[in-house]
Amino acid sequence: MHGGTSHSDLLSDLLWCNPSEKFDDIDEEQPDLKPNDVCGCAYFFSYYAWRDFLLRNNLLSIIRGHEVQKDV
Repeated sequence: MHGGTSHSDLLSDLLWCNPSEKFDDIDEEQPDLKPNDVCGCAYFFSYYAWRDFLLRNNLLSIIRGHEVQKDV
């Protein structure tokens, strides 16, 4: 297995950033980025940060996945 990613690069941010707990609450005012104290790296992002990123980069969506889901 490789040594992983450093906690200060773009790849790390893409892998470890997560939607904020209130991501779907688009009417509630919240910061675009908030430090992720759970994993000690990256950030929680808001709906508006997500939307602005897609618009700036001419993307339709982002598919994320870095955790195995147990049988639901």
